[in-house]
Amino acid sequence: MSQTPREDRPLSSSRIGWFIIGLAAVIQLARIVGITAPHGELPFLSANDRSRWCAIAALTEDGAWEIDKYIELLDSKGKSKIWNTIDMVKHVGSDGREHSYSSKPPLLTLLYAGICKPITMIAGKKLTEEPFLIGRWVLVIANGIPLVLWWIWWHRWLERNVPDEIARCLLLQVAIWGTFLTTFTATLNNHLHGAI
Repeated sequence: MSQTPREDRPLSSSRIGWFIIGLAAVIQLARIVGITAPHGELPFLSANDRSRWCAIAALTEDGAWEIDKYIELLDSKGKSKIWNTIDMVKHVGSDGREHSYSSKPPLLTLLYAGICKPITMIAGKKLTEEPFLIGRWVLVIANGIPLVLWWIWWHRWLERNVPDEIARCLLLQVAIWGTFLTTFTATLNNHLHGAI
């Protein structure tokens, strides 16, 4: 019984799967690195996204949840509040004064801050000083890596449990390209992790 030489064998679905995952990972990294708000001064997009980033900045820079000073940060021309968000609530703080707080769930924000703090320590910069550098690293670690690990797990599960090669390739591609999960990698959100 002769075997087909290795170089003459067709690509297996496993190798095609790893190629698809690698390509998708590079595309997601490019999306994270390329994300910029319309004014060009932050990599944060929506009010939802900025609300979480304000809370992360407050936690990592002040050790507090109050986002008052962050929502007041102005653009380089001193005209527009670029960190401002509508996703906030007001409460009386421990000092007896009313403060603004992010309305986003605090546990996930605390986890994001736990990722951000070591990055700021290594970079020697605050999130508010280097939002592109630090923000993008947080997105890669918090969103990009878990998504790619999920794709790898899904690929391995398909390899073990789906006998048909074409079905495996199709199911992997649907998981990568056929959902909204990839759209969530460039922002802080709970949808990506909830789906994973």
